Amino acid sequence: MRKILVLIPIVMLLLVGCTKNADQQIMSEVTVKFNLPGTSIISMQVDMSLKGNYFRNFNTRQDYDIPVVVNNQCTMTVLKGLYIVAFDAVAICSDGTDKKVRCSAYSTANGAIALLDDEVTIELDVTEIK
Repeated sequence: MRKILVLIPIVMLLLVGCTKNADQQIMSEVTVKFNLPGTSIISMQVDMSLKGNYFRNFNTRQDYDIPVVVNNQCTMTVLKGLYIVAFDAVAICSDGTDKKVRCSAYSTANGAIALLDDEVTIELDVTEIK
C-alpha cells in the first residue's frame, strides 16, 4: 500500500510534465519580406549551394533554403531559434531589370535575428551590388 502511495505522486508529475509542452510548437512559420530601395522585387532565386549564402540556425548550424521570392516575399518553416542570414542573388525587378543584390544585415552572431514565435514576419533589406 505504501508503494502505491509513493508511485501516485510520481505518475502525476510525469503526466503533468508531458502535457505542459503539448500545445507548444518547435517550428516557426516565417514570412520574409524583402526591401530593395527604389523598386520592388518581382522574382528572386537565391542559390543556396554557394558557400557565402546561408539562412542558418545559430544554435544547431542547420541551413535552410530560401524559397523563390515572388512579389517581395516568401514563406518558410524553420526550427525556432536565432538565425544568421546572408546571401547574394539576382532579382528581377518591377522595372524589368535584373539586379545583383546582397543581404548581410544579420550575418554575424551579434546581429542574429530571433525567430521564436509560431508565426513571424521579418523584413530583410537588400542592396544592389555592381
